[in-house]
Amino acid sequence: METLEEIRRKLRNFEVEIEREPYILIKASDKVFISKRAKSLIEQKRIDEKRLISKITSEAEKCCKTNYEGLEATMMRLSMRTPATLAILRSKPCSPKNCILTKKELEVIRHLVKGLSNKEIASELGISPGTVNTHLDNIYRKLDVSNRLMASFKAIRQGIV
Repeated sequence: METLEEIRRKLRNFEVEIEREPYILIKASDKVFISKRAKSLIEQKRIDEKRLISKITSEAEKCCKTNYEGLEATMMRLSMRTPATLAILRSKPCSPKNCILTKKELEVIRHLVKGLSNKEIASELGISPGTVNTHLDNIYRKLDVSNRLMASFKAIRQGIV
């Protein structure tokens, strides 16, 4: 069991990691936060910010990748209870370099990024929740992370999903 201090440290590490990325955060209340790096990338590409956000918002329910005027946005759900979507922007698509995950682990991580619970992932893939846990343990180990949020973020960052 992790201590509260370990959890806080991991969250601080996540904040440091996320600040390195161009991202847009869309909260359930339709409030939008655009990181400095994302603003810079949008301006550099001369993209209409409102149209890009509209495109991401319309695709957010699917939690997938979308392209808009040469920008790729990969989305992940932060929580199913309070739906918020994080979109990581790329000026060119990421390609996974020698993906270290198995085919089934890839299926699990794709559902994880959508914000599904272990039970929901198990139902979608026709496997038991215990098997989902085993796959998640392997994913965490291979990606060198310790929680769902970091696994989702790292999978997007490395171009796995």
